[in-house]
Amino acid sequence: MKKQEKAKAFVYFLGSAFVLYVGVSSLFS
Repeated sequence: MKKQEKAKAFVYFLGSAFVLYVGVSSLFS
């Protein structure tokens, strides 16, 4: 795996985790 692809996958993972967190916190507030 190239370094650029690894970074892209990491950013995508962070973004989806953030969206999930926002969705859950808005659900429980």
